[in-house]
Amino acid sequence: MVDQIEQFCDRYFVIKELGSGGFSRTFLARDLEMVGYPFCVVKCLTLDAANEVGNMAELRRQLIVQEARILERFKGSTANVPRILACPEHHHPVYLVEEYIEGQVLEVLKQQPFSEAQIVSLLQNVLSVLEVIHRHRVVHQDIKPSNLIRRNDGSISVIDFGAAIDLDEFVEDSSIYGTPGYSPPEQQDGKIDFHTDLYALGITAIELLSGVAPQQLERHPNSGKLQWQEQLGASIHPKVAAILDRLVALRPADRYIRAIDVLADLQQLRVDSRLAALPNRIGHSVIRSILQASQPIVSKCRSIQSQSLVTPTIFGLAIICGFGFVPLVPRMTDTIAAQMSIIQNQPVVDLSLIHKLPLSSTIDQFLVVDHQLVTFDRNDQVQVWDLSTGKVQQGWTTSGMIEMLTMTRNHLVSQRDESLTVWQLSTGNVLHQIALPEPANTASLSADGQHLATVSPSHTLRVWNMTTGKLLRTVPGITAAQYAPDNRLFCATTRSRIDVWDAEYSQLQQSLAGHLGNITVFNFSENGTGLTSTASDGTIVWNLETSELLHVLPTKVRTAAILPNYLVTQHEDGTVRLLESTGKLVKPLAYLQSRVAMTANAHYVVQITPQQLEIWQLSKTEP
Repeated sequence: MVDQIEQFCDRYFVIKELGSGGFSRTFLARDLEMVGYPFCVVKCLTLDAANEVGNMAELRRQLIVQEARILERFKGSTANVPRILACPEHHHPVYLVEEYIEGQVLEVLKQQPFSEAQIVSLLQNVLSVLEVIHRHRVVHQDIKPSNLIRRNDGSISVIDFGAAIDLDEFVEDSSIYGTPGYSPPEQQDGKIDFHTDLYALGITAIELLSGVAPQQLERHPNSGKLQWQEQLGASIHPKVAAILDRLVALRPADRYIRAIDVLADLQQLRVDSRLAALPNRIGHSVIRSILQASQPIVSKCRSIQSQSLVTPTIFGLAIICGFGFVPLVPRMTDTIAAQMSIIQNQPVVDLSLIHKLPLSSTIDQFLVVDHQLVTFDRNDQVQVWDLSTGKVQQGWTTSGMIEMLTMTRNHLVSQRDESLTVWQLSTGNVLHQIALPEPANTASLSADGQHLATVSPSHTLRVWNMTTGKLLRTVPGITAAQYAPDNRLFCATTRSRIDVWDAEYSQLQQSLAGHLGNITVFNFSENGTGLTSTASDGTIVWNLETSELLHVLPTKVRTAAILPNYLVTQHEDGTVRLLESTGKLVKPLAYLQSRVAMTANAHYVVQITPQQLEIWQLSKTEP
């Protein structure tokens, strides 16, 4: 599916799948051409639907475009339906992009029954939205908890208009959508009207109030009345019960016709202590709830021109006048001209091979920091190299196999079994040995050499005092940790948040949130004001002074370095790329096919093959 996404989402960095229907899939994404890379929702055909031909393929395409047209109708009418952002109809496969609404899906909240007061508030909120929708002669046709989101301000938004219809264009033999249990009986016979949505809202309210799924509710054999009050653990205000009964009456003639009529009856309710206003304090956002249940999807994305929505007839009907979109970015020719101007006035940056050295023994492990390279070969020999000269500065032989975890300008930290060893690089002497409760995945030594942080496979952080060898902190729920040049400790939590602590993990100083996947790598700018964090969902560039997310790099990288006016990225396939500070690709710097490592400042790139060591240097030439 990722390959299919790449066909249409060049502008959009896809993060997670939100859901799928009979012929479409919906994804959470970032818009790479808007300031701050805001979240958005991308909806596209499934792979099978996209590859269909003939009348069915045209029907699928028209349904996507029809959804976009319907959403465009509500522009300026209500903030509680998603804004349509783009729908390039002639693109194959067709897709639409809409506003991402942050909040909590009621499907999650229904795990605990709502109170009577919450149900009244819910009805008032949703009915206000339905009144706007129906005023535009549109029927949603699929109201249910998973299509209702409570925003952080307490209001309710209605999402997923994939089944919505225009009553002025609807004919009874058209395809019928909806969800069994929530849909009124006559909907399956093609009889659709405004009370279709009102019935589904009534069923939704009863489910949230009782905790009983619609399929488990039965009707009285004689009266046809839905027997839901028997499922409640407490009594309910008779006027509230009467409103719900009328919403879900078996015969359409016995139901409410308009949302405004239900609102009028709710307004007449005497608000007693049991019907107090719903507190505005419900839960976490969608990112922290349902999205964590799905696996991340990473898509390679490239910047493309924004495309306006094209509006031909749907189902042979007339074009809606005035329908369209203003492009969100300049024309491509202007964009290219601006990029060329920037490049011409910037120094020329290149990566040049400065040393090509034969190896007497195969190198199994290597680390780079600043101008130094440390290697460990199959003869159990550790060697410290000067990257500028290509010469070995120091070397020593260990008593067996070790695992090199991290290094600083002066120290190397290695692991053997469950013991850590800290070496002095200039002499090869052992400075410290620490027994670990469990093996470490990663380790980081503070710049002043006073503290060591390790992270184990169980996601446990341990902080050590290197002067005394004493364990200072044991912290669960950490996936990665690294000391910054100023000795602050950056920790990635299992909730994909970056917490910044003092060296001893005793005082929280800063928190950064933007990833959805597990964070694995940190890299700091030389002046300490910039950070790149790499996770399974991509790489983010941060301004540490403002805690601002600056850029999301569209292609998954192994590490990224922040330079004045530039970013340099090293990728898992060995390529090294030069980007503008905005994240736009300037050019590839090198295509390196073997094992590759890059210093944090990108001044040096090392490639190691079984036979030789190559050292590349970044250079700038003024225009």
